Amino acid sequence: MKAISFDFWGTLCLSNPQFRENQFKLLGEFDDSITLDYWLTQKTYYKKLADEEAQTKGGHIDRLALNKLIFPNWHTKDIEAFMLLSDDIFVKYPPFNHLPPSFIETARHAGYTIYVSSNTVFTSGAALSRVIFDKFAIPKSHCKFSDEIGKAKIDASMFDFEIKPRFHIGDNPKTDGASERYGITFLDVTKLSLPQLISSITHD
Repeated sequence: MKAISFDFWGTLCLSNPQFRENQFKLLGEFDDSITLDYWLTQKTYYKKLADEEAQTKGGHIDRLALNKLIFPNWHTKDIEAFMLLSDDIFVKYPPFNHLPPSFIETARHAGYTIYVSSNTVFTSGAALSRVIFDKFAIPKSHCKFSDEIGKAKIDASMFDFEIKPRFHIGDNPKTDGASERYGITFLDVTKLSLPQLISSITHD
């Protein structure tokens, strides 16, 4: 038996501007004093911190903790409600496909079990898994999300599946490329065309 694991952001999917627009509308319902500039600046800043924690230590920073830093005057129950409603908006306005579903089917026809390994920052693994199943028919049981594992890529636990992947396909040489440490070949979607990716996995 053989397997492939995929990163989510920048690999399987790209962000949908409609999600960002509608999430900001939701934010206004909670606190209309927050500007778009403040929201985007704060999200970018804390996402960078979370990414650095993942890339250097394999650590995951909980999104509730991050949102408490962004909204220091909010009650915890309001932050939790905002996060849950944001997840619903994420599913309603899902990310755009980057790798086509046909590529996943090509891998399946070549005999691969398909896994997903994704670091999460402001979107939960629960919401991501709903989109992943709808778009690619990959069940949640075949997915690892940093908010559920408590660790992030580069940590070994994010690449530890029932069947060891032969390849991990992603876009980040630091986090996704860490698969090489665990004997899993990294295929970089930013450097390989779709035909090259297909050739890599079908000629293995």
